[in-house]
Amino acid sequence: MNQAENSELLEKLDLYISCRQLDDLDIVSDLDPYAVIYLKHNNHWTKFGQTELVKNNLNPNYKTSIQLEYHFEVQQHLKLEVYHYISPTQSKVKYLSRLQVVGIAETTVALIVASRDQILMGDLINISGRRSGYFIIQADIIKQIKDEIILTLSAHDIKETRFLFWHGTCPQLRFYRYIMDDNNPVLIHETEFAKKTTQPKWNEINFSSFKLCGGDHQMNIKVELWDHRNNGKHLYLGETTFCVDELIEHKKWNRILEKEFMSKTNGKESSGVLQFNGFQFNPNYTLLEYCRGGLQLKLITAIDFAASNGNFNDPNSLHYMKSNGAQSQYLQAITSLMEILICYDKDKSVPVYGFGCKPKMNLINTNKTLSSFALNDNPKDPEVIGLDGIVQCYIKQLPHLCFDGPAKLTPSLKIAMDMAHQLKLQDSDKYQILLIFTNGQVGDMKEFINEVNAQQNLPLSIIIIGIGDGNFDELSALNNQVKNIVDSDGNYASRDLLKFVPFNQLKNDLARQVLPQINKQLLQYMKVMSKSPKPINHKNLFNLKQTRQYPQPQPCVSQEQKFPSQLLYAPQLSFPPQISYPNQAQPLQTDFVLNQQAFINQGFQQGLVQQRNQYPQQ
Repeated sequence: MNQAENSELLEKLDLYISCRQLDDLDIVSDLDPYAVIYLKHNNHWTKFGQTELVKNNLNPNYKTSIQLEYHFEVQQHLKLEVYHYISPTQSKVKYLSRLQVVGIAETTVALIVASRDQILMGDLINISGRRSGYFIIQADIIKQIKDEIILTLSAHDIKETRFLFWHGTCPQLRFYRYIMDDNNPVLIHETEFAKKTTQPKWNEINFSSFKLCGGDHQMNIKVELWDHRNNGKHLYLGETTFCVDELIEHKKWNRILEKEFMSKTNGKESSGVLQFNGFQFNPNYTLLEYCRGGLQLKLITAIDFAASNGNFNDPNSLHYMKSNGAQSQYLQAITSLMEILICYDKDKSVPVYGFGCKPKMNLINTNKTLSSFALNDNPKDPEVIGLDGIVQCYIKQLPHLCFDGPAKLTPSLKIAMDMAHQLKLQDSDKYQILLIFTNGQVGDMKEFINEVNAQQNLPLSIIIIGIGDGNFDELSALNNQVKNIVDSDGNYASRDLLKFVPFNQLKNDLARQVLPQINKQLLQYMKVMSKSPKPINHKNLFNLKQTRQYPQPQPCVSQEQKFPSQLLYAPQLSFPPQISYPNQAQPLQTDFVLNQQAFINQGFQQGLVQQRNQYPQQ
């Protein structure tokens, strides 16, 4: 993935943290909690940020947000640790500040982003492995202005400045934006000049909203009218201003906006009229915004079991599972993609199909080579749950498959298209992704391309992963630009919905290569279909029981782990934290109602507090 594509994918988030029903570890008064966020990098946890401290509160809403960069193509692991701060005046050891761990939890940025309204709730686990409260993390998108504005301009009644017929006026426009100083606008665009006319028409102008007005639709944009001279001594004729809101209002009533050019150097005399003949405002939404509105990715997996892969008992086979538990090449590729994509599917149900073999399972048992069959041996319900379900299904059925051939992709594609068609009919907030894993010896390439081109308007992406070192020339050709993908009737594909990637060349970087393509294809489909992200439902109130239905992160502390029972020195944090008291106004970071009745405290739980030098540096 090149740098330009990476910059398009980069988004920033503010994470707001709240806690509910925290165990009260303070005998004298209520808890004094604050939270610390860690990011995992190279299998090591690194402190990333922390909140302020809230005094005497078992249900804190922290006003300090944690800002981070979101990468769709990377699995970003987070750890949340909530501490109770014991001041030196409360400490049994004079002048010694101490901490107690209230609870710890692990999750991922993908789980937060994929949650409805981007609000995730889960358990906090104390050092004994017991639930000690709940955490709530809400993501807020830091909006980056990427909207597109297209203008079609003309002018009339331009003041004639040259009186010889062979030296007509050559009108040209200059656009200025006010950034910091109203007296010194910045030139942002200059049109071509129209030759010898007082009724000029200029070429269509394409602006980003940020470049034109910084995203502020009420900002005045200055437009100057000049007479272009070949000797470089161009003549100023006049100027006017407009704002995007004016254009939006006139378009609403199907009216053409006209602005008169006035000269500042000639007694504010009119020098012509600028006419806005065309105005288009094209919002460029991001995957984050669609996820926030409830978008889910629905996944289908198809796996090649043709004889060209080699017998699964052969160490040279692409399906060979080593005795030490190492995954086959197929499982490595599946795991690399699915561990991230599955986070964006709420129910985690994935249909898994095989092709190119003779299955000898209980229900599906035939001597005929099948081009598509349910790998879980359940034709009526081919779904398994999550990545673990896919892996277990693959390992279980592998010995019951007689590898044969040929390998055909079209049947799996038709299944995915049928599902995508249903999603479109239902106007569902779901987008279908077909993941095909094959060694490249495909027997129906022409039919496959014809089917792809026949269903360009479906909410569907097709990702083909080439396993092994076979000949992938035909599949690689699919990565050409859309205009070069032609079916047998000479029809060109209307949008990009297919990507091929060879696994062996990108083993350590497969997700970074594939997932940006899914992001691009999804956004392109939404734009073609004119589908905007659904707004957050602020009236959607969640109680504790309802919110618990969200997928819960795994606790990062287990009962088997041993912790020192004594209190140690406080870790190296911003210490003491900024303090906030309950009677101070705090903005609620969540729009739902939670049951705040605290659990009955069942005893003082001494927590883990590691020494300063044992904690990672900020």
